[in-house]
Amino acid sequence: QRQMCIRDRIRYAQGLGMQRRYVNESFKDPEYTLHRRKLFRSLYIADRLCAIHLGRSLTINDVEWDDKNSLNQFNDLQNEMLKVCLLNGKILTKVYHNPAIGMKNALKLAVELKIFTVNSSISKSLSLQNTLKYNDNHGLLWLHINHLDGIILLARPFFFFIILIKLKFIKFDEESKNYSNLKNFYQSCIKASLLTIKLIEFYFVNNLHPLKGYTIISCSFHAGLIIGMILLLQSQNIDDNLFDSKANVNGGENSKVVCISAMNSTISVLRHYGAIDPTSKRYGEILSNMMDATKVQQQTYQEFANRQKEQQQQQETGAVVP
Repeated sequence: QRQMCIRDRIRYAQGLGMQRRYVNESFKDPEYTLHRRKLFRSLYIADRLCAIHLGRSLTINDVEWDDKNSLNQFNDLQNEMLKVCLLNGKILTKVYHNPAIGMKNALKLAVELKIFTVNSSISKSLSLQNTLKYNDNHGLLWLHINHLDGIILLARPFFFFIILIKLKFIKFDEESKNYSNLKNFYQSCIKASLLTIKLIEFYFVNNLHPLKGYTIISCSFHAGLIIGMILLLQSQNIDDNLFDSKANVNGGENSKVVCISAMNSTISVLRHYGAIDPTSKRYGEILSNMMDATKVQQQTYQEFANRQKEQQQQQETGAVVP
């Protein structure tokens, strides 16, 4: 129903020519022209978010909207969100809408994401020290989790391909050049998932509970599914270290503990929203079932208990405890 309402509004806006530069510039009142442009920008963002998080088709074609650069002079969260949605829309069309998922297009999009992150103010706005207002914090969360979800969206097909290789369902030459690219996408997907979960967790810990939105629920679920697959590998004693030495972001903690903590946080957030949203409640149940199926939690606690027991025995015998 939400998607149908957005589509109707987009069709009305297109009928009024809001996507065309020459139509917008034909009005004498600059405030009215600015209003038209901002309104269509909001519709474009909503269209991309619905396509990514609800699995709907894209309604607005990028080629038709020739007035998208008219608001570049405004350095606000909405404009940064537009840039994120433009990139995420490219990922959908060039990676997922193609008959075959190609490494060449994915690498080009990865470079575009990297350039956007470096040049944009998105990396500087993550600090919440200077933004004490609730709405500003919610806008920052909305911006960053969609940016991270774009990284997950791009890297996810290659992540699952690596998972199949590690589980030995398919064979692949690990000495090939493409394997190093696959591994980079694999690690980027894990890092983006962990950062998404930690960012949402940060808001709840600091009592900055964001408004319920399907984007937050969907991003949490996407990140949780990635962590669930890592738990599956760890339950098979595969790939205990999440990253190599140059890309380690787990702070030296055991990777199983990191993944279990992240998964528990995701389930808690989804259950929190599940009180008023059945979709979120169902997502939480799915991730909980994934976690129970891997049985990593029991294994990790058992390993920790055995380690504590060994240390206690070594202390009693006077041995040096590492």
